[in-house]
Amino acid sequence: MLKERAREVSILVACLDLVLLVVAFVAVYLFRAFVLPQHLPYLEYVPMSPYLWMLLVSLLMFYLLFRGFRLYDSIRTMSFTGVVLLVARPFLIAGPVLGSLIFLVQDKTYSRLIFTGFLGLYFVLILL
Repeated sequence: MLKERAREVSILVACLDLVLLVVAFVAVYLFRAFVLPQHLPYLEYVPMSPYLWMLLVSLLMFYLLFRGFRLYDSIRTMSFTGVVLLVARPFLIAGPVLGSLIFLVQDKTYSRLIFTGFLGLYFVLILL
């Protein structure tokens, strides 16, 4: 009974993590696309479609990394510092890998603000 319950909670947490990833991505995109151009007139509107591939790759990558680093196991007895370090490890892998993918596909128009802001906001949301 407890193992079944733990598995259900693990699935729910994984789904919530992916929802937070999408929320972070969309929030940073909207900030870059609509808020910043009002204050920095040299910035133009950027459509979302060129960035969607990064969202899809990120969903898969973070799910696999979080599962691989056992973030969906019980961490109730860990200190806050331990949790921060546990969560930081997948980000330390995902950041360079996603950055390398941007470089490999030669996407010269990809916004660094969207990339770094999305990873930073997602990290903060996960810790909350």
